[in-house]
Amino acid sequence: MASSHVKFQAREKTITREVERMNVRVLAAVIFALALCACGGAGGATNASAPVPAPTATPLSQATPLSLNAWNDASLWTRDDGYTNGGDFNVGWRADHAVATGSQLAITLDNVPCPAGCSNEPYASGEMRTNAVYGYGTYTVSMQAAKGSGIVSTFFTYINTTPNGPETNDEIDVEIPGARTNTLESTYYKLGGPGVEHTISLPFDSSLAMHTYAIEWLPDSISWIVDGRTLYMATGSPATMPTTPSNLILNFWTGTSAVTSWLGPFNYTAPLQVTYGSASFTPASTNAPVSTVAAQSRSILHADPD
Repeated sequence: MASSHVKFQAREKTITREVERMNVRVLAAVIFALALCACGGAGGATNASAPVPAPTATPLSQATPLSLNAWNDASLWTRDDGYTNGGDFNVGWRADHAVATGSQLAITLDNVPCPAGCSNEPYASGEMRTNAVYGYGTYTVSMQAAKGSGIVSTFFTYINTTPNGPETNDEIDVEIPGARTNTLESTYYKLGGPGVEHTISLPFDSSLAMHTYAIEWLPDSISWIVDGRTLYMATGSPATMPTTPSNLILNFWTGTSAVTSWLGPFNYTAPLQVTYGSASFTPASTNAPVSTVAAQSRSILHADPD
């Protein structure tokens, strides 16, 4: 039994050595084949395919803007009518208070025919909202704000993420208080949480002429851009910033006494008006990293890691 066991061990060692030699030969053949491929085949022939270049990120500026200038196009816009937001709002929305003339849209705030025709509010005004929702990209609006205490000219992105339920809004605001028309108030909300606010100083009086305002909304930042210059950027992440595709909304309103400390007291003497010249949405590039899309040739005057 011992002799048989020794012979078996000897045969096992012999087989093991043969397998090792075979593995070495196979490995050498593989290395040789790989070397031929790398050199383009025998004789240095260049029959290998040319390397595929890495995809080039498309800058945001090359994306195609979607024009939203057709104010009377019912497929693009809805004029809110016959209700009030309540809460801090002291106006009822009326479709006849958002009037397009040529390329411009005028939203008028007055007291006709209130309160009976203004959802029992003392004043009437207009609100426009896009029928479609849009996501990451740049929302651009040209606007001449209204001047006066107690009023605010706005455009913003908004969606209630729980329709017909409690307000859990994703929202990004451009608001110009009529009492301080050389400032722009930027705010964003995540799922109805507290607003993250910042006041931007404007280098002009926004009630004297039309200017172009834009919100550049990306997964890790939101920028507020005025006449092509980024005046403020808030940074974060999808966990802390809005992510839900939203409607673009334009409105003009006066508030209740609850917001007097913000807007100032309102004393109505005559109709007031905000004028909008254009609106567009430019989608963010879908194949570019966030950092590439965000790197636009704009002068950033202030950045804040909100």
